[in-house]
Amino acid sequence: WEVQWEVAVDLGFEEVVASGAFGTDGSRDWTVKVDVDGLASNQWFYYRFTAGEATSPVGRTRTLPTGEETPSSYRFAVASCANYEGGYFNAYRAIADRNDLQAVLFLGDYIYEYGSAYYGNDLAYRLHQPEHEVVALDDYRARHANYKLDPDLQAAHQQLPWYMAWDDHETVNNSYKGGAENH
Repeated sequence: WEVQWEVAVDLGFEEVVASGAFGTDGSRDWTVKVDVDGLASNQWFYYRFTAGEATSPVGRTRTLPTGEETPSSYRFAVASCANYEGGYFNAYRAIADRNDLQAVLFLGDYIYEYGSAYYGNDLAYRLHQPEHEVVALDDYRARHANYKLDPDLQAAHQQLPWYMAWDDHETVNNSYKGGAENH
């Protein structure tokens, strides 16, 4: 499956500054990762993907400043510990709605690997998928996809670049040489 990608300086994609194609399939969980070189520093860019007849929503990102462009301040939203079963992600909507931020700095525990109703509020309408504790690659992919169904999380990813610092729950809680808390 070939996915076309475009990066532009304007929301209407009148001035496309980079484009290309990326092949993906089930072995990559149908994901696309593109490292775009040659973009101007300290600038907002818009991007989108097209596969077949479908076009993604337009996302926005910003390149970092370099050299003398380095600002005296840089505004980040800071987030961590996102438990899908713990409730709605309305804080992400608040981040997406702000226009004074350059990026999101996420400090770990983007997902929780526990099975449903193990940790959190046990909201019947917001259960983890898969419902069992995730241990295999396909489980982790499904859990990430489940989190990404949240419209507020989608909006925050669409509006700002994210810098991620992983913690233990992205893999397994309290891991050590001989195993982990639940393994």
